[in-house]
Amino acid sequence: MAKSSSSRKLLVSNNLNHNYFYSNNIIGTIINILIVYYLINLEHKYCDCIRDWRHDYLKYSTMFFIFINLLVLSGFKIDITNVSGIIIILNIITIYSFYTYIRDLDNTKCECAVVKQEKLHKFLNVWRYFIVIIPIVVLCISFIIFIHIMNKK
Repeated sequence: MAKSSSSRKLLVSNNLNHNYFYSNNIIGTIINILIVYYLINLEHKYCDCIRDWRHDYLKYSTMFFIFINLLVLSGFKIDITNVSGIIIILNIITIYSFYTYIRDLDNTKCECAVVKQEKLHKFLNVWRYFIVIIPIVVLCISFIIFIHIMNKK
């Protein structure tokens, strides 16, 4: 018996969502690995860069997110409904720490960051804007859609 057109569309849609989900986890894991690599390179004894709570927080929170992403990629099902508020707060702190820490390293012209890791530093400098702008754009679009839906009622 042949599958109906609507069930094939649903199957394709589910596969696209599944692929999108795994692609995001893989990209997130790679970026978090780059961040940890970058931060570890700032810990050498010859490096005189800023090392405050943001450095340590970023290192350990990105390691945590790498661990979670790897669990999910390996097929573990993780239910975060009970701790989603905590994870949102951790993400906000991570974004703030990342944004301000990379900015401060750039402003102080830290040689270990700006010169010795020039390409990675430039990438992370761009990435810090990306992780701030994209959520703002998504919130604005969501708000516009919400207003549009409410006006139709």
